[in-house]
Amino acid sequence: MDLSRNHLGPSSAKHLKALLSNDSCSVQTILLAGNNLGDTGCALVIAALVEQDTIKRLDLSENGASTASG
Repeated sequence: MDLSRNHLGPSSAKHLKALLSNDSCSVQTILLAGNNLGDTGCALVIAALVEQDTIKRLDLSENGASTASG
């Protein structure tokens, strides 16, 4: 799933978390570069993936997150 550079912002991360947390989610690649998710948005996406074993590749680059967010 490539959603790179779509200006999603942190509020969209809540919806992504719900999608990715769903047991029937079979997404293997999530490309979210350049969406201005910030610390909060990146943390929400990462929290959804903690128990998700289908994800093989995740790109959260260029989202304005600090190194302290995770």
